[in-house]
Amino acid sequence: MPRSNDDVARVLTEFADLLAIVADDPFKPRAYEKAARAIGGFPDDLRDLDEAGIHAIPNVGKSIAEKVRSVLDTGTFPELEELRAQVPSGVRAMTAVPGFGPKKAMVVYRELGIDGLEELVAAARDGRLRGLKGFSAKTEENVLQAVQRAQRDTGRVT
Repeated sequence: MPRSNDDVARVLTEFADLLAIVADDPFKPRAYEKAARAIGGFPDDLRDLDEAGIHAIPNVGKSIAEKVRSVLDTGTFPELEELRAQVPSGVRAMTAVPGFGPKKAMVVYRELGIDGLEELVAAARDGRLRGLKGFSAKTEENVLQAVQRAQRDTGRVT
């Protein structure tokens, strides 16, 4: 797969992840995830395609095609930059914890001011998560186990 396709797929996946954090509508992030997968698996280099060619890729509509063109030209697009400014990078990192999705990450950020994995682990150890709506002691246990597993697999200590 051409490198430009990888880059565009990565950017669209990031946009989908950020949308999942801030949007109430689960369908829009899913549309960008599908487009990213289609582009990631597309055999031809996107730089060689015109707008119609990009639009012809499965799961790529007009709006996504415009964003693809912008990524090819500039490496980003305005809506992505707005979401990057809106969502702290630590919140995105928290969504990497299995079972700790975008909505939970934003609740923890908004309610407890937690914007990183180290703070999330500390809150889980201290029992502060269970006080939030939709969270329990089991949530805390799952967070701690997932982070420990990730540390064991990567050799990193949080």
